[in-house]
Amino acid sequence: MDRSRIVLVILLLLAVPIVSIVGAKQTQGVAGSSVATKLQLLDTPPLRSMTLMTPDRKMVVLRDDGTWSYASSTGSVLERWKSLSLRPELIEQFRGAFQNLGVRIIDTNETLTCHHRGDRIEFDAGINEGAVDATVEIFGYQAERLAGQIERGALDEVEWFRVARALFASGAGKRVVQNPLSSNVVLRHLINAKNLVHVFLLSPDANQEPDATFTLINVNGTSMLVPGLYGTPERVFRLTVADALELQRKFVVEARHGGFTKWFKLARWYVGWRKKVEAPS
Repeated sequence: MDRSRIVLVILLLLAVPIVSIVGAKQTQGVAGSSVATKLQLLDTPPLRSMTLMTPDRKMVVLRDDGTWSYASSTGSVLERWKSLSLRPELIEQFRGAFQNLGVRIIDTNETLTCHHRGDRIEFDAGINEGAVDATVEIFGYQAERLAGQIERGALDEVEWFRVARALFASGAGKRVVQNPLSSNVVLRHLINAKNLVHVFLLSPDANQEPDATFTLINVNGTSMLVPGLYGTPERVFRLTVADALELQRKFVVEARHGGFTKWFKLARWYVGWRKKVEAPS
């Protein structure tokens, strides 16, 4: 075994469990340098690379040939996204998924807000937490990966999965379960709600990204959506990306306006949607 592979084995022994997957880019050094010490393993490789976090929260792509490169984007994400030319069909695909979406870049602490104006998407600096549908937290390299696909004209299936996962797992996902269907006794009876549900968000390519899992728990009329699977489920949902985005559009945006009558209509819609995604528990 050559020296570079020995270094890689040592780093893997120091690392923690796998979370997600990214690819590799330019070479900047070797894995034996000081930047690669005490690394926290975040990603499994699709083939020959993995992404790790250093103690100072910098993202590094480590390859099995012993070379490494920084994964984080350089410069302002806000300016990068503002420079993009979004095609009308892509803007339409995002319609209803959010109206005002906060974005926090984990490794730089940059914050920005995306506004869907119907025929365009605008970007502003900062986040007004009281005015956004949700705030998602991503790394700089993820923002750059999204920008790169937009520049190529469309998002592939795996990138849409990442978008849906981020929305579902952060503020938008919480709002989906913090509504009258989870708290109102009459509506819960109408939809035959359960107190513990396992949710699988299905990846279109498990070699690039594993399925995302969540547990929906209701305790005394308060519902929580938490990452991972806990307890014995009374229901199991298996969602495609399209299913998850459909739920977001209905509950996050459409339900924003309207009173109790609107929620009765949404209750009927939800029962039909649930039939599509429910699996044997």
